[in-house]
Amino acid sequence: MPHAARLLSLPARSPHSLSPPAHVANGTSSDHRILTPAEIRCGSRTFLADLDRARARDLQERIQRIQQRRDAGAHRLHSELERWGISIPEPHSRTSTARGSLRYRLDHNKQAAYSAYLPRSGTRLPDFIRLLRGEDASDLSPNKAFQVPDHKPSWGSYRFADQWRNVVRQGVVPRWKDGFPSQDTPPPNHGSARRALNVLIKNIRKGQDEDRYLVLDIDLLGHLDGIFCSPFGAVLKGDKPLSEDARVIHDLSFPVHGSVNEFTVPETEINVHYDGARAIAARIEEVETHYPGLARLMSGDVSGAFRHIPLHADHCGRFAGTIPELGVLIVDLCCPFGWRNSPAAYAIAGGAINHLYSTSKALWPLQPARGTGEFDDKVWCDDHNCVEPAVGPRLEGPATELRAAMVAVLGPSACNEDKFTAWVTRGSALGLDWDLQRRTVSMLQAKIEKARRRVCDLLLRTRASRSQLNRVIGSLRHVATCVRPAAPFFQRLADAQCRIPHVGCFPLAESALDDLRWFRAIVSASHFNSIPLARFTRSQPPSVEVLMDASDVGLCALLPARREYIQVRFDAEERVAAHEQKHGGAFTFGINTRELMSAGFAAITWGHLWTASDDGADVHVRLRIDNTSVVAWSNKRAARDNPYAQMLLRLIALLEVRHGFYLSAEHIPGSENVMADAGSRSCESRAKAVAFTKLCVGWSQVTVPPSSRKLSQVWARCSAREL
Repeated sequence: MPHAARLLSLPARSPHSLSPPAHVANGTSSDHRILTPAEIRCGSRTFLADLDRARARDLQERIQRIQQRRDAGAHRLHSELERWGISIPEPHSRTSTARGSLRYRLDHNKQAAYSAYLPRSGTRLPDFIRLLRGEDASDLSPNKAFQVPDHKPSWGSYRFADQWRNVVRQGVVPRWKDGFPSQDTPPPNHGSARRALNVLIKNIRKGQDEDRYLVLDIDLLGHLDGIFCSPFGAVLKGDKPLSEDARVIHDLSFPVHGSVNEFTVPETEINVHYDGARAIAARIEEVETHYPGLARLMSGDVSGAFRHIPLHADHCGRFAGTIPELGVLIVDLCCPFGWRNSPAAYAIAGGAINHLYSTSKALWPLQPARGTGEFDDKVWCDDHNCVEPAVGPRLEGPATELRAAMVAVLGPSACNEDKFTAWVTRGSALGLDWDLQRRTVSMLQAKIEKARRRVCDLLLRTRASRSQLNRVIGSLRHVATCVRPAAPFFQRLADAQCRIPHVGCFPLAESALDDLRWFRAIVSASHFNSIPLARFTRSQPPSVEVLMDASDVGLCALLPARREYIQVRFDAEERVAAHEQKHGGAFTFGINTRELMSAGFAAITWGHLWTASDDGADVHVRLRIDNTSVVAWSNKRAARDNPYAQMLLRLIALLEVRHGFYLSAEHIPGSENVMADAGSRSCESRAKAVAFTKLCVGWSQVTVPPSSRKLSQVWARCSAREL
């Protein structure tokens, strides 16, 4: 039942104050005895039911006001159409049956009426969009359900309150770079759109019925100003063929160097960044630390995933597309998925809901003091995941407050009731399974197998289309979430996908193939069930330190906790490479690379000692290096334009996953790195060897096995098989 209907269906009660009776507020009954837990729960539910009834009355009044505004707009539209001799007949049926299969249909009656009105009246497209949405001087808002919740006491502290006010009043206003290209003919749709034509029509018809899409005759294309068409496409959704089910896309990044996204000025004021799994894990850990065994999870969802956030009428024409087979022109009137600034618009709306919810708290006066804090919400786009302690009747408030926040911002139909869950100790969020009592998270085995299969298939082909690599990236998304060192390699693959042309299959770069080999090894052997949440938070301080340095002749790594060290003397080939680099040759074997090799040998030699602790948390190993570039490489897991260094980073990350530790790097002044520096230079002369010998009295040397001496060969072995 929709939230509005659910509230309005509450039985009527005689009006009274929402405050409980005095004896209840004081925690005692009328005969001055202490209330039992059952009586407190009953009193809390009565209090919240009264609150819901009060909100239902306000909501009913708001629904009536919204409908009045919509009716006024519809009356102006119909009157204007009739003035030009055009009436809107009954909507065309949505479906028909052809050869035993269900076929979706557009509303050609509405299409015909609007297509007749525009040339007959000479109305500009932006003005017709305003007419369609009921915008006029007395009511500028393009979406009548949206509102600015000024009546909420906490609204004034919302960071993006002004931005949301502008969206409510006029819609999202894109900013364009100079030189936006003109378009003589619309580009053809991608082949996937033709294969998914029935699904494409289904999606457009739904938007047409909701006035999110304006569907016109394609013959009007040359008569409307400001139209720019982008191709439609489709990607697989699950295992069904495109003809049966698909995720429809409006490719606003095509053509390259001449697309809507290319000429959109990016939104920089709103930084859209969210590490969802880590945020939820940190919240569970926080609640379980303060309230052991009492953490509960609930999820909520916005209906329509913000597809109703309107674009300013003057700019809608640049979000158009065609379906030549049907002879139609489609204009998107709302922020589309795939537009570069849509995430910022969604973040404003989602953030508004989150702000209202997270500044609310349990209202029941007898709520135990330790459970009276403000609610907490982790939001990503339209998904809201709440983790709260089951203290007294605290859990009876958040669901109501989250729904109220959604309605306050987006209107009475904002809540997707099918996606609201009960409070649970085991549940799903962000595509992962969470066990709050065991404090673990798991990835479904079916998703793991799908990821492994797709990676292996792509490695066999070594060539890929944009959509094929996109499917692999989609499968690896949860892997990158569960295996923290995977994130940089995942991002590199995503960047590679963006560089692949839209049409055709192309050879994958060797760096992309190496990243795929890294994922093959990870997916084939990593454990994705019951992963401790401590791996996500990574808030523990370093428990192990490794000091390291390198020179032209060798390298050295120290493990002070065990008073052990590694020394590697470069062979003739490596010394020549180092010499050539210093004299203008390739920088692949420069000092940065040589110092990073120290981390590689340390991980190979001591990694087995750094296994995960008893509580499942990865051991935090801190590398202390007197080279800021290597510190950056190590922390970012990226070494741009240096294939050998990038190979070392893949190898180190592979060993992190194998043994259950993770590395971070910190700069150390050279004056504090004397022993490692001396160890890296001890083979330069007898004097330096003697100096190092004096420094390492009481230390033991650990010899690197011959099979591990050439790190490129170690990587080749590891990446060619399971861990």
